Amino acid sequence: MKNTLLYLFIGLLFVGCSNDPDDTVQEEQEDIVNLKMKRYLITYYEVNSGQPEEALEYLFNEDGTISKSSNIFFETDETLIFPYNYSYNDSLQLKQKERYRPSGSLISTDYFVYNDEKQLENMIVESYNNGDVNTFVIDFTYQNNTIRIQREGIVTDFYTLDSSGNIVNVQITGDFNNTERTIEYLDSIIPRITETQSIGFNADYSLAYDDRVNPMHELYSKNPYAYGRVGVGNFFQNKYYFSAHNLTRFQIDSSYPESDYTDIISYKYNEQELPVSARVERNGVLIEEMIYEYY
Repeated sequence: MKNTLLYLFIGLLFVGCSNDPDDTVQEEQEDIVNLKMKRYLITYYEVNSGQPEEALEYLFNEDGTISKSSNIFFETDETLIFPYNYSYNDSLQLKQKERYRPSGSLISTDYFVYNDEKQLENMIVESYNNGDVNTFVIDFTYQNNTIRIQREGIVTDFYTLDSSGNIVNVQITGDFNNTERTIEYLDSIIPRITETQSIGFNADYSLAYDDRVNPMHELYSKNPYAYGRVGVGNFFQNKYYFSAHNLTRFQIDSSYPESDYTDIISYKYNEQELPVSARVERNGVLIEEMIYEYY
């Protein structure tokens, strides 16, 4: 369940980063205001075979909200597509998210409830299986410079904010392991994240960026709960949306050096200097590809 919580709440970490971008980023965004995201596709490759094993696709409305998305799994003899439907409130905040099986039957529904200050107050998750409905509630509490997350009365996550609203510290309580992460900011980017786990794992993550506008960042910041790779509890699953510029290098140095790696991301841009495609290589091997399409 802790991995599920990480998947659900990764968005909280970086919403604050977009609330006060530097003047340069604002000017760049104004220059490209007529180009809006239409489609984003990321494909994940199996390292040994080089074959695609999974993909995640988002289709956008012209107001920047997601109209539909799909998790796509490339099996040996078939391709399985799990579609999502979305609905929003009058403020264009995510109100409901439905996930379906390839057969068309409903798997789960997430309901999002906001307070008068437009902050997420409750998330109600319903899952369906053979006529049974399982429900649990996740509560968000805001006090001073902290956000507390509880699942059915049990405190699981604490977030600490700085004076600009950026979340700079995260404490996650698990059944067998506690994790603390510290996030560093430099204007409109996040160059470094450090992590300490009670089981003895420590890591230092360094991130580098280009000087172009990241078209996914603003969309992600407005509705972070709409994004996510199903079944993956990896904290960094949405790292390509973290900052206002496009990620070009992601490096981990940890207490287990045999598992450390460096990802290099190379982009192709259009005439407006927005990305149209990207390749992610780890030790020279292709692991991910992205495609960006615009209205």
